[in-house]
Amino acid sequence: MPTQPTHRQSVTSRTIRHEWRAVMALLLTLTLALTTANATQAATATTGRTARFAAGGETLTLDVLIPIRRTAAVRGPVKVVITLPAGMTGSVVSTDKGFNGFGYDIAFRNRSSADGPVVFSVTVPSTNSRTETEVDVAASSGYAVGVPGRTNVPTLVEIYV
Repeated sequence: MPTQPTHRQSVTSRTIRHEWRAVMALLLTLTLALTTANATQAATATTGRTARFAAGGETLTLDVLIPIRRTAAVRGPVKVVITLPAGMTGSVVSTDKGFNGFGYDIAFRNRSSADGPVVFSVTVPSTNSRTETEVDVAASSGYAVGVPGRTNVPTLVEIYV
């Protein structure tokens, strides 16, 4: 015949159950935190494409970044329009293959004024117009500018050379 637990045994088993629940709650919390951190890292992982240009005696490096998970949505060449001050010339030094092998559509223009920055207008064509982009331009002199943007909308970056 089973014996009734003593008061001490009853309190001990309740304490063990309470501690077990606390440990399980902690493990669940840690699992959720790690899963969220991994999902956030995956959501923010980016890939970039690079083109280099010469203007004003400097080499300008253009980096275009989009989330890795959105690269399949890119549907054409990255459009780059570079507006230079009057009298300045520019040329393409090198490019990579662009997103999904589409490359770049590059044009140079001169404005009427000899003053002011070199202006990059960069558009990434995509089937998803809400995809975040980042456009970075760095001069060989060490000056660099980064601007956030979105696909299908021109992102303007100004840099003095």
